[in-house]
Amino acid sequence: MTAPVMLRAIHAAARTAGLDEDGRHDLIGQITGGRTRSTRDLTPAEAKRVLDQLNSGPRRLLDGPYVPVCRALWISAYWLGVVDDRTDEALTAFVKRQTKIDHVTWVRDQHDATAVIQALKAMMAREAGVEWPKSDKSAEASKRAVIAAQLRLLGTHGGLPDTDDLDARIATLGRRVRKMRRVAR
Repeated sequence: MTAPVMLRAIHAAARTAGLDEDGRHDLIGQITGGRTRSTRDLTPAEAKRVLDQLNSGPRRLLDGPYVPVCRALWISAYWLGVVDDRTDEALTAFVKRQTKIDHVTWVRDQHDATAVIQALKAMMAREAGVEWPKSDKSAEASKRAVIAAQLRLLGTHGGLPDTDDLDARIATLGRRVRKMRRVAR
């Protein structure tokens, strides 16, 4: 349990940084690796990391034409238990290893982007059994492939959800997958 004074400091620092409630929750989720998005559920060490991040000044926002797809694949890899850190910093380190480009924001060439995207997909196929669709290249088809792999990892044979909120379904199943993989280690 985190002290009320620390919680108030987090809320004040978030306001000063210009974060709304969702932004604050996203930051908390990123720092806790998705364990929680609530200030009340932070451990004292996590609360300190959140406060340090908020007080460190403006964060460098990722932008660029290939950032959304790279980030989506990276977060899917996290929810499959393939990577341990879902932060943009971890994604940037992965991009640097793959392309020798220092930051994912600077990936502007289609060849470099394809290298990163294919490496992420190959890693998820190899380590989590994702069967990427051959003909349908849509984001929805890719999300369904991730969900199908999660269901296989969990030994569940439930049907695939409709298109209502595939991202929420991936996160829900992902929590179970990550818990199962932690227990297996």
